[in-house]
Amino acid sequence: IAYKLNVNDISEAIMNRAISEGDVIALPYEDEKLGIDTLLPFNVCKITEKNEALCHCRFALDRVQFSANGSNNYKNSDIRKWLGNLISRFDDAMQKHFIQADVPYIDAYDEQIKIVSDKFWLLDQIELFTFYKTTDERKLTYLIDNAAANWWLRYPYTGYTYCEYIVTASGSIHGYGSCSNSHGCSPACLIG
Repeated sequence: IAYKLNVNDISEAIMNRAISEGDVIALPYEDEKLGIDTLLPFNVCKITEKNEALCHCRFALDRVQFSANGSNNYKNSDIRKWLGNLISRFDDAMQKHFIQADVPYIDAYDEQIKIVSDKFWLLDQIELFTFYKTTDERKLTYLIDNAAANWWLRYPYTGYTYCEYIVTASGSIHGYGSCSNSHGCSPACLIG
């Protein structure tokens, strides 16, 4: 079920549990490649204790290199910069509903868990398996041409500083996604 919410009603809908885990909400989005405004579907993966909706986009929005220099360091990656600019594709009224979140990631160099603060991020493997139980649920297509997508996760293939995990077009997980390749970018976010 997809809900098209009036932007002004989003916080109230989450607070009143009018939307819940498993729902799909459609958010107004301007796609510069398509040159159109569209409604972008997001799965509501979790409602937090603060009545915020952790959501994940049901499309791969674009083909993006993880890092042009081939590094799988998420904090300094090109894909994280791309995600940081994503907010500009939403109108001002919608932008205020995206919440800055502390996002853990594994540093590929020292294999320690570190934190970045972002409004949009990639799912990690734990989130992926928590929110999407089957390979069919993990299959995505590109927004621009509806082609089956390989898409990036926020999880380095440790031991190799140039590989990152991806979800393949068949919905399986693959650890040898070269960071200099372009794969789909499917953002997660907190909405409230």
